Order: sequence, then structure tokens, then C-alpha cells
Amino acid sequence: MRSRLTLAFGLLGVIVVAAFIAFRVVTINDLAEDDVRRQVQRDALVTATLLGQGLEADDPPPVPAALAPFALPDRHLTVTVAGRGSSEVAGPQWREEDRGDAVRASATVEAVTVEVEAPMREVDRSVAAALPSLLALGAALVVLAVVLGALVATGLSRPFQQLAGAANALARGRSDLRIPRTRISEARAIGTALEGGAEQLRESLRRERDLALRASHELRTPLTGLRLALHVERLDRAVGEVLEDTRRHPVVAAAQLPVSLVAPALAQRWADTLALADVEVEAELLGDASLVITPGP
Repeated sequence: MRSRLTLAFGLLGVIVVAAFIAFRVVTINDLAEDDVRRQVQRDALVTATLLGQGLEADDPPPVPAALAPFALPDRHLTVTVAGRGSSEVAGPQWREEDRGDAVRASATVEAVTVEVEAPMREVDRSVAAALPSLLALGAALVVLAVVLGALVATGLSRPFQQLAGAANALARGRSDLRIPRTRISEARAIGTALEGGAEQLRESLRRERDLALRASHELRTPLTGLRLALHVERLDRAVGEVLEDTRRHPVVAAAQLPVSLVAPALAQRWADTLALADVEVEAELLGDASLVITPGP
């Protein structure tokens, strides 16, 4: 039970940590994309401002060589002058396949419109840089979840292990059970049921002792042969009642012995006891020798 609970807590920790890492990766990706977009917007505005202030009304668009200082290594720059065309320039790290998912921003100052494009590779680099720390944090959280799960599982399973030991003791005929005190309602219910079974066992054993004491008291009295036969008959009935009651008892049904094993020892014990009163007893096992009884604790 403890190992299964520990495994369950570990799997739950893995699921929670994986969800946290996935959520954090998406958040970092959005933050990095927003940061790149702000940078691209700023670059477009600065470039448009500088070019708009430097161009005269009838000047043509700047040539790519003139725009090269404004293009960062991984940026693509497009400058459009109203009514006079446009020019493009790209940094040495820009690739045409980056254009499909590029981050774009534009700004217009006077008659000059500047559009700047940045590749998503920059966003991917930010996510990749944050991923190792996230994985390390996730691994630490999983280990913590497993340790806490093992502690909780130990606390939850201990009462049930103790209850299992008490049930085994009750099955062997013991009535002095040690029922654990716990806050788990299910364990308390099982403990109450076991205490009830132990009480029934004690009551059954008390009845057995009472019958045996009454029979022993009657046999210790000096008897004639006729009275001895009468009392032996009563003893036989009393013992039969005890054996039958014990045999039917559901709590101790699993801890029974055949009369053929118990009778010789019982006859010898009575013979030794009655010898003190100068009474001789001869015992003979009659009837069903397969009858079973339950020994006391």
C-alpha cells in the first residue's frame, strides 16, 4: 500500500511539474516575443526619424549601402519614401526563410515609412536559455513530491498495517488486541469492528471457563458411583455445549483443533485433579472424533 501511494504521489508531482513547465515555456515565449516586438518597433521609429529628418522633399530613397548602418545583423529593413519608391537592406544573419514568421513593426515620420523585421529565432533563443533552469526546478519539485509522498504514504498505511496485525491475532484466538488510534475514519471503523469481535471472543471464552469451573466443582465433591456417573453425564453435556458453541463461533472458526487431539490431554488433566480426592476416572472418546474446538489465547 505504501509503495503504491508513493508512486501515485510521484506521478501526480510529475504531471503538475510538467504542466507548470509547459505553462512557463508558453509565458516566456510570449514575453520574449513582446520584447522583440518592442525592440523592432523602437528600431523602426528611430530609423524613420533619422531618415525623415535627413531627406529633402525631392530626394530619392536611400540606396541599400546607405541603409546598411541602420540594419542590425539579424534584421531586415525596408524604407519607403512616399511617391519616390523604396529600398531594402538585410543584415548578414538574416535569412529569407525567416520572413514567414518574422516579427514586424513599422513607423512613419514625414514622408518616410520604415518597416523592420526580426526572425523568431531570437524568441527561440530566449526560450532555450530559460529551459535548463526550468528543468532543474522541475526535477527538484518532483524529488520533493516523491519524498513528501513517501512520508504521507507511511503515515496513511501505518494504521492499516497495525489493523492487519490485530486481525491476524484475533484469527488466532487472541482477544487482547492493540487497536491503533488514528484520525482516518476508515481505519477507526475497522478498529471498532475488530474490538467488537474481540469482545465477542472474550465473552465466549468466559462462558467456557464458567462451565469448566462448575464441572470441576461438582467433580471435587465425594461422590458415590451413581452420582459420579450422573455428574460425568452432566460434564459430558457441558463440554459438548462448550465445544459446539466454540465450533460455531465465527470469530475463531479459523483457529480450531480436532477433539481427537485435545481429548487425551483433557482426560489426563481431569484424572490428575480428581486423584487428589481419591476419585479414579476412566475416559473414553465416544461419538464423532472429528469434532473441532478452539483453544484459548
